[in-house]
Amino acid sequence: CKHMNNLGTIDIYDFYYNGSYLSSHDGVVAGSNGFKEFSLLPSREDQTESVIGVDGEILVSSKLEPRQFSVPVLWNDISGMKIRNIAEWLDSPTVQDFYFKNDTIKLKAKLDKKELSINNMFDIYGMNDLSFIAYDPYFYEITPTVISTITNQTFTNIGNKISFPDITVTTSAECYVLITFSKDNVDYHKIQIKNLNGTAILNSSKRTIKDANGVTLESKLSLLTGSRRYPYIEKGSIKVTVSGAYVTACSITPNFRWI
Repeated sequence: CKHMNNLGTIDIYDFYYNGSYLSSHDGVVAGSNGFKEFSLLPSREDQTESVIGVDGEILVSSKLEPRQFSVPVLWNDISGMKIRNIAEWLDSPTVQDFYFKNDTIKLKAKLDKKELSINNMFDIYGMNDLSFIAYDPYFYEITPTVISTITNQTFTNIGNKISFPDITVTTSAECYVLITFSKDNVDYHKIQIKNLNGTAILNSSKRTIKDANGVTLESKLSLLTGSRRYPYIEKGSIKVTVSGAYVTACSITPNFRWI
């Protein structure tokens, strides 16, 4: 079960979404048969090709699709304007942090776009299933790890997949900046930021590099080692090295992730 990190400590009757807990809206995770199903793996989209004279098909590529899951909820009081307050809480056009109480990992999810209703019981009680979708199917730390260094530091990718870090580096004067990631004493990824004077903000998942004012610095970025233009963090023990004559600060958010 990858909905949660440790079933022994997680409160499966309450979850956090869109800024508040279910319990603060007089709700509890429940259902006619209890809550027994957790999202283990999202579905996959496989691309295949057929070859004349060859039995079957050849798998060309495969990618994860968005993760979809459903949570049954019992509402203890939907009288008066409380049902409207519930609607306000659940209504979000963007993805929000979703996690069960006391967990340490989260999804970035939103309610699916279908119309939602509540089955009313005895005037004040209600029950429904909340269907969520996480377009990014991976789990992330609720409180992200941040690594600060202006020389080098060794850390462990605690997730079970490679991750794509956010990096902010600042210089006090114009200089070249090198950022190197290595594993088992072998450099597997190295980038260079040319003539940086100020702050550069790299977002590896979105593949952007900008200054503090949001102006692109794409022309200053060069890939020296590796197959990807933007940094990534392999599984296992990783060493990151930051060098530059006038580097005054560098923070790295690894964005550890789990399938």
